[in-house]
Amino acid sequence: MMCKLTEMWRAKSAGVVDARFIGVLIISTAFWVVYAFAIQNWVMEVIYPLTLVVLILIFLLRFHYARSSGYREKNQ
Repeated sequence: MMCKLTEMWRAKSAGVVDARFIGVLIISTAFWVVYAFAIQNWVMEVIYPLTLVVLILIFLLRFHYARSSGYREKNQ
């Protein structure tokens, strides 16, 4: 995921990032964050919130660069 984030940042382009796929990953990771804190697993409490932040950044950058380039999704 970090590779995609840095690639988008350097190229200033949304590339081929599918917003629906990233949205599903954000939702599933959010559930894992809740679960990690519920079972008080410190490893998961560190990893999953960081993953969630990276996914949200990818999601936001995707829309920022897609809007600035005039790109419209086919299904809209």
